[in-house]
Amino acid sequence: MKYLLLSLVPTLTLAALTSSTQNDVTSGGACKAMTVLFARGTTETGNMGTVAGPPFVSAIGQMMGGAANVAVQGIEYPADIPGFLAGGDKAGSMLMAQMFGQVRAKCPDTNLVMAGYSYVHASSR
Repeated sequence: MKYLLLSLVPTLTLAALTSSTQNDVTSGGACKAMTVLFARGTTETGNMGTVAGPPFVSAIGQMMGGAANVAVQGIEYPADIPGFLAGGDKAGSMLMAQMFGQVRAKCPDTNLVMAGYSYVHASSR
């Protein structure tokens, strides 16, 4: 039974990375080895979405040795069709930039990853 329990521990710790909503930065979580800021795709739920966000951060969590080493923050923005058709969401881009600065100031030693769908990133130029 000990071996079964040990084999389940990584699975249970990575389960924290599969949610469609992640708020490690806005909830004041501790600094971790890596921080991921993620912008979900058009019409997806939560602030991480369900298609790319959770699998992406789960893979990073596996590479980093578990969820305890990765802080994840989804970017809150409308992620709607009008924003897509307009070529981006300016408020979402500004929030991504703000979160970047906030993480850099609080956790200067974290490896910071910005990822997600292009129209939040595109409008930040």
